Amino acid sequence: MLKYITQKEVKKGFSRRKNDSHKGQNGRVLILGGSREFFGAPILAAYGALYSGCDLVYLAVPACNFDVSRSYGADFIVRSYDGDFFHKGAIPQILPLLECCDVVIMGPGMGKCDETRQATLACINQTKKPLVLDADALFPEIFNAIHERSESYPIVLTPHSGEIDRLRGQKISSATDGHSTQNAFHLAKKDFPSTQSSKKETQNLDERAQILKSLACLHAVTILLKGHHDIIASSLGKIVFNSTGNPGMTVGGTGDVLSGVVGSFIAQGIRPFEACQYATFLVGTAGDQLFRKKSYAFSATDLALELPYILRNL
Repeated sequence: MLKYITQKEVKKGFSRRKNDSHKGQNGRVLILGGSREFFGAPILAAYGALYSGCDLVYLAVPACNFDVSRSYGADFIVRSYDGDFFHKGAIPQILPLLECCDVVIMGPGMGKCDETRQATLACINQTKKPLVLDADALFPEIFNAIHERSESYPIVLTPHSGEIDRLRGQKISSATDGHSTQNAFHLAKKDFPSTQSSKKETQNLDERAQILKSLACLHAVTILLKGHHDIIASSLGKIVFNSTGNPGMTVGGTGDVLSGVVGSFIAQGIRPFEACQYATFLVGTAGDQLFRKKSYAFSATDLALELPYILRNL
């Protein structure tokens, strides 16, 4: 029988903050991403991090993104490096941020050029902080870099189905879970009765989960596979599913928001496996709330702005 995360479990995972806590004590998140073509992705990840409760959000973006990133949010601490994309020469420029943060999110909008990929590998090796790798930071060569890191600094991968296929070099399964568009998240059972899990669907989900479990254990990472039903696999072989959300979440940018929430929860002291569970449940529930208000016509920014109201109820 498949294990799904429940609201009761998520509620238990959050604790009240100390009254005497100070700025930065409840999480510092660094988001490393952006390029000339994709300036919005790191901003959406930053919204996800900020509106899920962390204290400080840093953005490290190429110079071509600096002005737009800074103008989008007075709450963000924005730093830039030379050029139009991430490259090895940028690493020394962002070292102070790497040293002061609690977690680093890499990949949103970063692009896929060879120089960026080489810089990503170098940064993975040099960063002694927990990492959340998303989007353009997900390519097969990262596993070599991951194996050279200390296990004291955990890594989370947050792929959709196309990205997990790219990581593995083959399709995860010929049997999909019903809605396999690459950025599609979820279908909420309560709003869409036709999506009730069939015996075949349950079997397909279990097959996909076993593949993820093997991959997560082999590389000592936590994997959050986004889909109709999110699948979270721990480095120790545990598997949990999430079913909150709806088809409105196929809108661009929702995955960036999710990576920001995962990073935020890790920065606040939640273990990576639990952070992925809580983040998928939270983001999916926010999407369900927006569906009741707006049907399918909502944006990734709307999703991020809805997060505090869902958190309040948790």
